Amino acid sequence: MENSSTQLSQKSEADPNSVFRLSIDLVLHVMQFLDPLDILSMRKTCRMFHRTTKARIVWLVALQRICETHGIFKPTFPTNRMSLLELEHAALSPHRFVKSIKAAENINPAHPHQNRSIPRRGRADPNSNEIRRELFLIPGGRFLLSSEGRSGVCLWDLGYNARIPINPFPIATLDLPGSSLKSVVPSEGGKELLLAVTSRLDNVTVLRIYRVDPEVPGKGFSMEGQLEIDANLATVGSFLCCDAIYLVHESHFIVWNWIENTGCKWESHIVPLDLPEIYGCKQSIIAYDRDDGIGVWDIPILVSVTKPNLGGFHVVENSQKYSFMPLLVDGTADILFSGTSAWQQELTSTLHLLRLVDHETADEDYNLTVYSLRDTEKVNDPFLPRLLPVLGGHSKYIHGDGHPALSRGAVSSLFTCDSHLFFCTGSETDFNGSDLEIVAVVLPIPSQFSKDSIDVYPMTLMPSGVDEWISSDQIGFCPMSGRLVYLLSGGEELRLADYLLPPGELSHQENS
Repeated sequence: MENSSTQLSQKSEADPNSVFRLSIDLVLHVMQFLDPLDILSMRKTCRMFHRTTKARIVWLVALQRICETHGIFKPTFPTNRMSLLELEHAALSPHRFVKSIKAAENINPAHPHQNRSIPRRGRADPNSNEIRRELFLIPGGRFLLSSEGRSGVCLWDLGYNARIPINPFPIATLDLPGSSLKSVVPSEGGKELLLAVTSRLDNVTVLRIYRVDPEVPGKGFSMEGQLEIDANLATVGSFLCCDAIYLVHESHFIVWNWIENTGCKWESHIVPLDLPEIYGCKQSIIAYDRDDGIGVWDIPILVSVTKPNLGGFHVVENSQKYSFMPLLVDGTADILFSGTSAWQQELTSTLHLLRLVDHETADEDYNLTVYSLRDTEKVNDPFLPRLLPVLGGHSKYIHGDGHPALSRGAVSSLFTCDSHLFFCTGSETDFNGSDLEIVAVVLPIPSQFSKDSIDVYPMTLMPSGVDEWISSDQIGFCPMSGRLVYLLSGGEELRLADYLLPPGELSHQENS
């Protein structure tokens, strides 16, 4: 910073027309409290400010703040070797991607600037019933975790922008054949990844928690804990936090803190979907019941686990604190759940819940509903849950007027990006299911209780008919980097689509 301020001071003193008599150090200090758009606005005011906004320290701090406020994985950006142009590009990426979607109005599909193939480790056996390939694109868009069926789990380095080539070899591999990747979250310090993986061993489902550091080559995956679950892989719903995992299968909820080896379980008394929909945070579990709608359970006090299986968990009484039936939804409709990403839960005082309906009723007005989860701060209250879902708005169309009221396949986590809510899912182009698209959707953040219709800004990320049929069950999406990872039908090819121009190719309009 001293070198930057000295150079800027010399240039400022050499300018006899400068009307500013502020210390360069003071100007640089002020700029470190501005968001990237405010820095660009200052750049346009005068030559001295224009030069000041070119100081490396300004964009180092701006990018650091963007990472902290958006839950971007800390090792994503190697700032010590990034150019000034790359730092500025990375700091502005969340705003640019939101702006591009809101401006598109879903008139024309977005064509990726670049579409590349990601290698597969091994080949699938066409005669086997191999576990399907799960994808987790880590917030920031650089790292990807994928389950490779019989080959285990791989961690890939895709590069921190579109100019960086994809590493053709995984930087870490977990040789666990037949594994299923359930969830991925950051570690306590934010520099490592924690992942929940299930696999079958002697007709028993085993849940394992692994830790991996992408910045330490050759270290690989280290196991943090293991739990036997007497359940089929496909019937276990889960949600992972940095120190605990929440499970629902058959008629029980299970909470397990693998660090302290504590937990508990209780009867859920719900009629779940085929694959249970569950959302969790430190205070509560939220799940969908076909009979009673959406239910909320507070997290009880955890006690020591005596055995590494469900028989070692103490059974507690923990009744449902709150339930509500989603508006105008009958019992035959399929429900898709999403909520504020675990990567952003510690960054905001208000979490959000997104409820989507797979429904063929064309006049349905509540196919998309957004709730704010308000913390009541009521501990052990017999009436009020810790988190109270409050209606924040709804929409007839999940993907805007240009798509039917249908969602197909997986829905991404709900991210807060540039002061908007963001998610990605599949959409059928007609009610006959003849074609499928992947659509990114921008929503306003609810500011109060509302039963009003909200504005939905969709943009088709991968238009139908351009590539082979896409599996929306296996998509990885990062709005902060404008990246989409998707799996083509058959599971043989994995693709990375970049929707933001790389550094050096931005127009004047895109930076404004």
